[in-house]
Amino acid sequence: MSRSFFRLSTLLALLSLGLVLVTLWPLPDLGFITDMDTGTITQVRPRSIAEAVGLLPGDRVMSIYGYTWHEINTRISLLPLPWQYGTPTEMIIERGSESRQVVLYAGPPSTRVQIEKLLRFFTAIVCWGTGYLLGTSPRADTRQQRWVALFWVLLGLTIGLYQLADLASYILAVAILWFQCTLLAPLAVGLHMWYPSRPLAPALRKWTAPLLLVTMLSLQFTAAAQISTASSTVVAFERMLRMALVTFIGSFLLSWGLLAYTYRTAVVKHVRRQIRLIGLACVLVACWWVQLLIVFLIAPDLTAVIPAGITTIVAAAVPLAYLASGVSADLMRLDQIARRVVISALAGLMVIGVVGTLVWTGLLNVAPATLLIVAGALYWPCFQLIERVLSRGLLADERYEAMRQTAAQLSQSLDRTTLVRTFLSGLDQTFQHPRLALYYLEDDKDETLYLAEARRMELPPTVRLAFAAALSDAGHALLSASEVQRRLGHQPLVQAEVDLVFHPDMLYLGVIRSAGNQPLALLVLGPRGDYDPYREADRQEISHLLAAAALAFANSASYMAALKAENDTRKTLRQAQDIRQRTVAEVARTIHDDILNGTLLRNQRTLRALAERINDRWAREKLQQISEEERATSANLRYFCERLEPTAMMDPFGLEANLRQCAEDAEELWGKPVRLELVPEDGAVPVDVNIQHQLVLITKEALTNAITHARGATAITMRLCFPSGPGEPLMLRIDSAGEPLLSSLTLSPGLRYW
Repeated sequence: MSRSFFRLSTLLALLSLGLVLVTLWPLPDLGFITDMDTGTITQVRPRSIAEAVGLLPGDRVMSIYGYTWHEINTRISLLPLPWQYGTPTEMIIERGSESRQVVLYAGPPSTRVQIEKLLRFFTAIVCWGTGYLLGTSPRADTRQQRWVALFWVLLGLTIGLYQLADLASYILAVAILWFQCTLLAPLAVGLHMWYPSRPLAPALRKWTAPLLLVTMLSLQFTAAAQISTASSTVVAFERMLRMALVTFIGSFLLSWGLLAYTYRTAVVKHVRRQIRLIGLACVLVACWWVQLLIVFLIAPDLTAVIPAGITTIVAAAVPLAYLASGVSADLMRLDQIARRVVISALAGLMVIGVVGTLVWTGLLNVAPATLLIVAGALYWPCFQLIERVLSRGLLADERYEAMRQTAAQLSQSLDRTTLVRTFLSGLDQTFQHPRLALYYLEDDKDETLYLAEARRMELPPTVRLAFAAALSDAGHALLSASEVQRRLGHQPLVQAEVDLVFHPDMLYLGVIRSAGNQPLALLVLGPRGDYDPYREADRQEISHLLAAAALAFANSASYMAALKAENDTRKTLRQAQDIRQRTVAEVARTIHDDILNGTLLRNQRTLRALAERINDRWAREKLQQISEEERATSANLRYFCERLEPTAMMDPFGLEANLRQCAEDAEELWGKPVRLELVPEDGAVPVDVNIQHQLVLITKEALTNAITHARGATAITMRLCFPSGPGEPLMLRIDSAGEPLLSSLTLSPGLRYW
């Protein structure tokens, strides 16, 4: 369908609506309501033409407009109608057993009748205008979008034509109702597959056309059955009226269900608001129509008081929702209004349902004024109940959803950088990218707050902790710029703080403080990205977020302090280990250099020289015995030095030798085989001597545990797996034959082996 064809068809539809209004506007109301099947007058309006000529409820209309009542049911057109003021309308009525001829002279139409015409015509124009604007919009670049627009044009046209058909021809009215029930009502549900534009599941798109076709065929058969079994045209007309009401209520509810189903997969906020706005409008219309049905059932006399067009005018909420969602760039305010209106409508429906049930069952039989008092007393509790129950899905208030999710996410991390980013992102999403910044306290012993991040603002890099402390004494988490300037106006400030307090973009300062009222961070909040003011509800939600951030930043500060203490302890331990290692190495070198290679070596040489020069056998044997003891002492001291500081420990490639020594020591202690396997055998890599030392200590401890706990094991295997590439770890695995895994050690690939 081209744009030119669409424009032409919509202009023809508008011309038709204009002709209908011009034709219908002067047509007066004769002032009585009849039973459409029998022609019996059921109501005569006060101060009407019918009351002036003496018509009474119970009179039966035998003929009107020159046709019998039976002929009216079968004629395509009831023309001529009394189009002009003063036009006589002859009627034959039957009162009891008497027939009487009366003449009604058409006067100016009553205000009530004209209001009904305007209400229906307004609804028709709203539908037409929605279709025209959607179809001619630059966004209507697809065939589906133009079909959606054409639907609203057709619906507006049928609503406008129905006003004239209702008076001029029951057959034409039935045809229009047939078209609305069997085609437009199911299309009202199906078009939500294409509007608002959003990604949908392939399965949902696949089954749309078949389901729509089956629904249309089912409604066609239902409508045909309703008409074919009717005793007359007016009976068929009444049935189609009821079917139209039920069908459109069902279509509105199904539309809401479809939109709610696809709402979960929409991620774009504007599209979500479009879906929610249209869905809420469908719920609103369905609630209103159901309320009217209940009211008419429990109080039929109200049909004469409530204008007939009131049922139609409310239906204009759906096309208006389409129109607003299609042309408005910011739907936030309208979304909140629609949410409150729908909750009010649902509360009203609940109240009317409860009161109607009590009246219908006879449990409540009081005066109308008392009924109104009861309904008013029930309204607010019902409103609160519905708001609480339906606070999710399409009725969820999403203004502060991002901030509430942020408050929950703040409890999931202790990293200060992550907390800052999460905190600012929640405000950024909620208020459409406002100007904002955050200062934070790095150390609880520090006296300065540092600028963590600034978005769309230029601020000084630091402020004093005393500056934030003076603000935290105010007792409020969020202070306006005027309040900040008033409180700090007489206090000495450094230039950076003056620049912050009188910054042109600073609207609010929020202090994030610990339970002891110590400032942990300072929020600087500027104008919203959508240039809306910060309302009271906004400030309350920001205060709640600041409270959640206070707990998160306090936990983070405690964690950072504990982490710092742990790092200090680890540093002290490493220093102690380094001192111990240096001391042990110094002791080993002293024994090796001064005792083994010094004193003991000289003693051995002296003893050998004396033994060679002394001829006394006993003395020579004693000298040889002392020499052997000296050699044994040297060997023991060499073994002791090797244990204190193995020679291989100073070799970057000495890890294998060190681990073999561990295996030999464990085998000697245990008495069973302890083997070392290399994977691959020639894959040795250089390992830092400090890492080697730690690895040897850990291996000794692991082997000791293995020997202690692996009572049923027959052998222990140490498997040293060298890294195959730069990103692979160095892994040591200790297993025992006949036992499960005893120990495993993996060095991260991020460590420098050498």
